[in-house]
Amino acid sequence: MLFPQPTWEQRACERRLHPGVLKAGENIEEIQCSGHGHCDMDGVCVCTGGYRGVDCEDPPEEEDEHLRRVLLTTVLPAAGVIALLAIALFLVARRFKLAKRRRQLLWRSTRQPPRLRSKAGGEYHLFLSHTWSSGQDQVHMIKRRLATLAPKMKVFLDVDDLEEFGTLADNVAASDVVLLFLSRGYFASKACQIEYTAACRLGKPVVVVHESDENHGGAPLEELRDQCPDECQSHLFGSRAVVPWLRSEVFQLVTLKKIVAVVLSADGGEAATGKQAGGGDEIASVASDLSTHSRESRVGESSSGGGRRRSLAELQLERATMASAEAARRVAARAMARAPAKKECESADLYLHNELKPAAGLGPGPGLTLLYSRHNPGARLVASQLAATVAGCVAVEAPAGGATSVGGGRVLPLLVLNARTFEGADGEALAREVCGWRAAFKETVRASERMRQRQEAASGLAKLTNRLEALTGVDVDGDGDVNGKCLERGSLSLSSNVHSGQVSLGEASGRAQPKHGGAVGEASERVRSSSSASGADSESEEPAGGVEMGRLLLVHMLDPEDDGCRFEQVMAQTPQHLVDDKLYSQIALPWFHTPDYRAAALAVLSHTLVKEGSSAPSSRARGGTRWWPSTRRGPPPGGGGGPPGPPPPP
Repeated sequence: MLFPQPTWEQRACERRLHPGVLKAGENIEEIQCSGHGHCDMDGVCVCTGGYRGVDCEDPPEEEDEHLRRVLLTTVLPAAGVIALLAIALFLVARRFKLAKRRRQLLWRSTRQPPRLRSKAGGEYHLFLSHTWSSGQDQVHMIKRRLATLAPKMKVFLDVDDLEEFGTLADNVAASDVVLLFLSRGYFASKACQIEYTAACRLGKPVVVVHESDENHGGAPLEELRDQCPDECQSHLFGSRAVVPWLRSEVFQLVTLKKIVAVVLSADGGEAATGKQAGGGDEIASVASDLSTHSRESRVGESSSGGGRRRSLAELQLERATMASAEAARRVAARAMARAPAKKECESADLYLHNELKPAAGLGPGPGLTLLYSRHNPGARLVASQLAATVAGCVAVEAPAGGATSVGGGRVLPLLVLNARTFEGADGEALAREVCGWRAAFKETVRASERMRQRQEAASGLAKLTNRLEALTGVDVDGDGDVNGKCLERGSLSLSSNVHSGQVSLGEASGRAQPKHGGAVGEASERVRSSSSASGADSESEEPAGGVEMGRLLLVHMLDPEDDGCRFEQVMAQTPQHLVDDKLYSQIALPWFHTPDYRAAALAVLSHTLVKEGSSAPSSRARGGTRWWPSTRRGPPPGGGGGPPGPPPPP
């Protein structure tokens, strides 16, 4: 039988540690791989007995040492990676949770989201009643915003939740609150008639939201109120004030907070007070149970005929029970006396993390004077509240001498628009004051434009002077610094008697002309003409009186309590020369009578005041905020670009 012969690699492996001739008594098995293994066909040592190494020369490790190595090289790194992943997932989840909470309405008292009672299938917290022809888009937006502000609120919307038309009244009955979105044609809709009639019949709490913008399907509130049936007037318009729906997100948030507040009040419990239910009721129930147990024990003993005398222990237990019941009743009485009375939730009890807050102040720099007229109804109220809100702002009544007699500084005129703005003699006097304010504003803009042009001319003159010094080697501007690059290059050879600061500009330019073909002479003439022009135009950079007049801040009153009216009525009463002068080229900011909407209006006005009053017109030349409008326009037709004169007498 033939046995396979070892390969060359195997033979080399066997004799790697003993290349000589085997001695007597030596065995190749004991020599190869240090005697702790054997060589395979590829010449690699296969170690046995736990030995390691290329030639199996390393002794086997202890079991603890091997385990330690495994832990250090495998388990611990894997555990670290898992821990880092867990921390990362925790931070990501926490960030998403915080981001979600930042988009939710929270209680001001506890900084926690309000809890609504869960609703079973077919039950809703809020029912949205609207007409498809003019209110569908707005109601869709209300439901989307409520899904973010109050995620636990179940809202019924017919296009999403209605299964059959005949179940509208049942869906109203299954809802806690009914929202009526009043728009054009609401009371003429058959479906809306079923919904508000069911709400009145069942006595459901109602929130009336009014769309007044006719461009978005709105109608006057008085017209919609007249269309309401007489039997529903008191329930729909008598319980709560009508809530407006506006295009601005700031005021939409106030409306949505009002809606959520009504739903929380109707939901009851923790939602109505913003606090956990107190323990007074529980203590009272415990005291009642103890008292009942004591009475039952006495009745049971009397019914047994008194055949058994009660022991001393039983008597002591009864006295202790009665004392405990009396103590529990006293504690319950004190807890109920301290517990706040259940009140209806208000929109001011809720807040959103990123809602617009009033501006703190104007920041560093001089203050701002908010100018108002005594002939403008409601202007004193708006100006005083704005001045109390924004630090650094002072409300001043316009003096008889005009805006320039205020005393200097930055002035922002205020014009409040309502139904009596331009009525009667006060309206005529107000129109004349507005003309003066706009003339002062235009003069301020022209002064800032002249200052900007002079700064640009000074910058160009400095560059031209440096270039001329580089060409002539003469200290043209007298600053003791001469640009000598051209002299070092030898491109200009001047006489040795040309000294810095001793040669006139005309002499230096005249000597440079033969070398440069008159270019330097022309440049020197430009420098002299610019200098003379700058000296000639030395009028004051400030307008008359040192007043920096800003553009008008327009405020439009909307509520009837403040003589509010529609903007079309204000436009009809405004003198035509003010309309032609583009008085209403900027947006008038709204003003409300109700406290929550007025707080939002003050926040908007305060930020507008800070934005428009924190930068002077000259900051535009420094690259600052471009609040002041651009004046790079030609003069008006007919000649001069001066301010318009006073309006003609009526």
